Amino acid sequence: MHQTIALLGLMLCGCEALWGPFSSPVLLDKGPDGGGESSPDLLLSVPPGPALFGVAAHMESDVHVIGARGLIAHWDGRTWSSEPSGVTTPLRAVRDVGNQETWAVGDQGVALTRKSSPGSPWLRRDLGSTKDLLAVAGDSVRVAIAVGEQSTIFNGPFGGNVLYDTSARMFFGNLSATETVGQGASLTYWVSGSPGYVAARRENMTSWMSEDLSSLGASTATLRAMWTNEKLLWVVGDKGLILSRRVDTTGPWSRYDLSACQCDLFAVGAAEVATLDAIWVTGNNGSIYQLKFDSSSGRPATIQDQRPPGACGTAANSFFAVSSLPTGQDWFVGSDGMVCEHVGSRWYDRSLPPGF
Repeated sequence: MHQTIALLGLMLCGCEALWGPFSSPVLLDKGPDGGGESSPDLLLSVPPGPALFGVAAHMESDVHVIGARGLIAHWDGRTWSSEPSGVTTPLRAVRDVGNQETWAVGDQGVALTRKSSPGSPWLRRDLGSTKDLLAVAGDSVRVAIAVGEQSTIFNGPFGGNVLYDTSARMFFGNLSATETVGQGASLTYWVSGSPGYVAARRENMTSWMSEDLSSLGASTATLRAMWTNEKLLWVVGDKGLILSRRVDTTGPWSRYDLSACQCDLFAVGAAEVATLDAIWVTGNNGSIYQLKFDSSSGRPATIQDQRPPGACGTAANSFFAVSSLPTGQDWFVGSDGMVCEHVGSRWYDRSLPPGF
């Protein structure tokens, strides 16, 4: 199960790029490895950076972020470098999808792939569509799936033809998130979108089955992201909405609301990859929450506000994506080129420098 959660943020607004206020703070003090550690004391006002919509943390010294105007940046453990994407449209999601491949998708049907070996270039995959793509996932073995506006779904084998899924025409609106569970004949695709629907399709089936969310009052909700640990499926959306259910049963959905945060949630992902007993949820107003849950019942045991100190935790930030590593590093990206790394109990500001 990959721990990269492509975030989709404000994709449904149709904006070409999201930009923050005239200036934003950048931390000047450095952590032990040369990155900025969260301290509010030394700040410099600089022009805002580009909005970042996705992050894929492959290793501690190998992280990709993507965003507005086709931006792709790579972190090598100490510094950021730019990687050519060949496109100028916004990239909305990036993810390790399996078969040692990373995919990035974005507006106007853009799909890029690269191999995991160092220095591998990003290559364009022609999907034959100009519809905006907002999320991507894979089953770790052979199949990738990308979803987007107007109920667009593409899936197919790595290195082969990725085809338009005509069975998705049953949906209305936009698909903003996708996940895969299982492998082979037991592989199940999950998608979610707006207004307020979640659906699943088995690999050996030709039609999608919609989930009934009406009893949860979520049938008209804006659902923006999903994540699964192969046991529980989590979906998040506007007004602090969190939905979960077990993926191996037809059991009921549960609803949780972060009513105290008064925030829209844009991303969900693993908080403790080694044990898979907690998740991150992020959103606007600088919102970062950690939910520890009971894996048998799927119910959160504790909900903790984890807003970072310093520039990473300012209310002006919106966090659009999260990606976690088994070694304990969590990466968050969002507005104004903001990149924040969480290690143990400490936060580091890894924001893109001016010029990106």
